Amino acid sequence: MKSPPIADAETPTGEAPTAGAGSLLLPARGDPPALRFMKIVVIVLGIALVLGFFTVIGRMIYLTSGRDASIATPPAPYATAAAVGRDVSVAVAPGAEVRHMALDGNRLAVHLSGTAGGPGTILLVDMTTGRVTGRIALVPEQRPTSGDVPAAATPKSGAGGP
Repeated sequence: MKSPPIADAETPTGEAPTAGAGSLLLPARGDPPALRFMKIVVIVLGIALVLGFFTVIGRMIYLTSGRDASIATPPAPYATAAAVGRDVSVAVAPGAEVRHMALDGNRLAVHLSGTAGGPGTILLVDMTTGRVTGRIALVPEQRPTSGDVPAAATPKSGAGGP
């Protein structure tokens, strides 16, 4: 048994719909308004999704193939001593040795060991001018001896004592 063809709203009753009357993907004349609207929304969102995908991929390629952001370049007005082509000298106390150095832009921090094994000093040097811009003296921590009792630990008279 054959089932009768389904009648469309636009086709007269009893006639079969034509093959090109409705499109599966694109809006057609025979589609109800809600279906046409949904097809247009799906097409627009599909295009937006594809464009967004290409934008994200393009941004990733741009960021990975560009210049390295971890290498900081000094600003234009501040040229390092090496770029100027001159030597920088810093006066150091006799007997002191350099333990560590750290460079930040055009500033250099030099940790000098103290004489007789002390903690030492940190010198802050401006590499553009070669001058010492600051000194940080490192002093040993004063720890109480075993016989000394801190003032906060001593009981106050009249505060619950005999």
